[in-house]
Parts: sequence; C-alpha cells; structure tokens
Amino acid sequence: MNLQKLVLCAAISSAFLTHAPYAAAADIRLAAATVGTFTPILKVTTVNITAGGSGTIGLDVESHGGFAGTVMVSMASMNGVSMPPVAVNVPLRQTAQATLRFNVAAGTPAGDVNVLVKYDSGTLHKNWPVVVKVGVGVPPSTTHRLVYGYVPPGSQNIYGGSRTFWSVPNAQIHQTSWAQSPGKAPNVQGNYAYSDGVWNSLQWRWADTMRNTSVTTVPSPGSPSYPSYRFEVKPSDHASPGTAGDHPRAEFFSVDGEEARRGRTPPRQNVVKQGDEYWATWSMYLAADFPTNHKWATLFQRKFDNLANASVTKSWFSINAHGDKLDFVLPGSCPVNSCDYSQSYIASVSSSRGKWMTFKIHEKVSTGSDGFFELYVNDRLVRRRDGATIESAAADYNFHYGYYRANERMNSAAQPPGTGVVYFSPLMIARVTPINVPGMQFGQPSFVPVMP
Repeated sequence: MNLQKLVLCAAISSAFLTHAPYAAAADIRLAAATVGTFTPILKVTTVNITAGGSGTIGLDVESHGGFAGTVMVSMASMNGVSMPPVAVNVPLRQTAQATLRFNVAAGTPAGDVNVLVKYDSGTLHKNWPVVVKVGVGVPPSTTHRLVYGYVPPGSQNIYGGSRTFWSVPNAQIHQTSWAQSPGKAPNVQGNYAYSDGVWNSLQWRWADTMRNTSVTTVPSPGSPSYPSYRFEVKPSDHASPGTAGDHPRAEFFSVDGEEARRGRTPPRQNVVKQGDEYWATWSMYLAADFPTNHKWATLFQRKFDNLANASVTKSWFSINAHGDKLDFVLPGSCPVNSCDYSQSYIASVSSSRGKWMTFKIHEKVSTGSDGFFELYVNDRLVRRRDGATIESAAADYNFHYGYYRANERMNSAAQPPGTGVVYFSPLMIARVTPINVPGMQFGQPSFVPVMP
C-alpha cells in the first residue's frame, strides 16, 4: 500500500508513519462534546502506524462533569477502517488511558477518523462522535531550552493619557504603584529570552500594581533556578483606579493605558487582531502557600481593548482559580459572567502548588466560523473550540499576565484569601500569519521552547 496516502484526516506526513509520539510529531486537533453533566475530554497521546496497515491511537479519557463509570470508546465507521470497541473505567475528575487499535485497508481514501464515545449511566444511554483531526497544527516536540538574558535595545514612550507619557528603556516595564507613588514608581526590570527567529519574547508595556514590590524579577524557586517574574497580591492591596470592587491586581499588560482606550496605536507585535493566527507559551509556578480559597482570581487573560468592553457579550480567554480549582474559559464559549467553570477543570490548586506548569495556546483570531482556540497544559491538549473567538473585528486584543483577584471572602470560606504569590516565565509568541514587523519570521513553529 502507499503509506503516504494512509491518513487519519487530511494528511499525516510520511515522516510520522512509523512511530509518532503526540508531543513529538502528530499534528492533532480534538473536539470535545458535552452531554448532560458529563464532558468527555479525549487527549491523543500517541499515533503509531505500521507498514502493515494497522495502527494505534493512544488516548487519555477524562470526565470533567458528574460522571464516573465505564466509557465505551470505539471508532465510527469509515471506509476501509475497522476497530473493536474499548471499555475504559473513568474515575470522577481523573484520567484513564485507552488504546484504540485499528486496521486500514490498502487504498483507503483520506477522511476523518471519528471516535465514537458511548456511555451507560443507569437509565441514561448516550453516544456521540468526537472527531480526531490529524495534520492541522499541534506543535511538535518541546525542545530548545530558552536562553535568558536578552536585553531589548532602545526605549519606548509609554502613555497613561493623551499627553502623559514616560520614556522607558525597552528592557524595563513602566509600573503604576497606585498606592505608593503613581507616575513616579521605579520601572520593573524585564525578563526576556533570546528569539530563535520564530519564537519571540513579548515585551510588556504596563505593570498595573499597587506597590513598588508587587512585581519583581527574581530567581525562580526550585533547582535549577531560572529568571522569573514574581507577582504578589496582599489583602491590604485594593483595586486600581477604574476597577470595580475590592479587586487588586499585579499584572502586566501588553498595551499601555492610552493604547487600551485606542487613543494610540500599540506595537503590532503586542496585540492580536482579526485574521491573526499565533501560538503562545509560558510557564507558571504557584507558591507553596498560594491561597485555596479565592472567590475568583485570574492568572492569564487574552482580552479585548477598553472600547470593545462596552459591547462584549461573550467570554474571553482566561486561566483562573476558584477555591481549590484551577480552571479556564475559552473565548466565545459562554455569555459574559455566566460561565460554568465546573466544565473547564484543569487541576486542584493544592496539587499544583510548588511546581512549574506549562501552558500553550493556539488561536486563529476571527469573528467567523474559521476561528479556533486550543489550550494545552503540560503538553496535553485540554480543550479545543471551533468558531468565532472575538466579537469585534476592529478591536485590538491584548494580553494580561500575572495575578488579579477578588479580596472578598468566598461563600464557603471562613476567611478571605491571604497573601498570594505566583511566578511566571517570559511569555513567548510565534506568529503563523505575517504582520508588519520588520525582521520577524512567520509560519507554523517546528518546535516549542522548553520552559522552566
């Protein structure tokens, strides 16, 4: 048989046909479906196809809803493809493994591999397809450790208003320090890694803080140690001007105050816009005593500008903490302030403290059906959503990096959260679609840099 035409969807390049571990080679997208309170998350971990026409797909099977029990995983009908069903016992909010073994007849045409998930819980019987997409853009191997110490040359003007600005070295980040010395606070020292031509450090333009020591650049915890940002919020910190409630933050923004209002045009590499496709990756380390009783906290946001804020009806992307749960929201997945975080569980806060977690996002920014957003945690696909990821084609979408929270007491907690500390690596971005930035390279990345 012609191995180069042996495909699971669209195309598996011939380089992948012998043994293609998920993190190293297979380009896979995986849609998740929800029925009732059970959300199956199928994460492709390996693809292995032999010359004889047989193969396997390794899956992690998770339930992020109120289901625990046996899940039957089988492949929906596809001409020339056969596979016996596999029974997988799925514990609540944990991960089980399944291996799908299939045979592909010679001359089989290209097509989707539809993995059919069936489960039986009491009198409830459901089945639906989850399409395994191969050949469409998951990053290959995580290699090439970051080289720290890059010092961007030159300086930039940072505007807080139409006429208020500061000249800031590109190697530093303007800081507000609202409660101590607004407008006169020392800059935060930037922590940047060298570019490899495709992956570039995002250079932050605004540090929204209450104190001069809310954000510092320090050696990371653990061994070996890496340069990192340390973000701290205390109960004595309060909201920045213009922020409602008792909601303090220690966050970097990729735009300055005037750019956020569209009063000035931000650097093109610091925002994403309609039609852009990009990858971003970063690592986060929760301190050993990071609170487990947040009413809510956000730890990363891909958000809209302030003008778009007035008309937004759908969610934007964020990584969050609610009590002892780390969760996420994908853009466009739910109405603003009405998201069901129980359906987007990542891990417990308590089990995530004291170690690095690595995140990747892949987005095609669009108001239309050609948009998509993917989230990976520790090199595993957590969720993919197809469809519009933004609501305004005119807006500039920027990044918020750090720690923003409610100081109010969580309903079930005896006390409000105490002091919290989070460490972050540099944020690295790879642009797939070209933007007008001299010297920047574009295209699907051939590797993802190793983060701490």
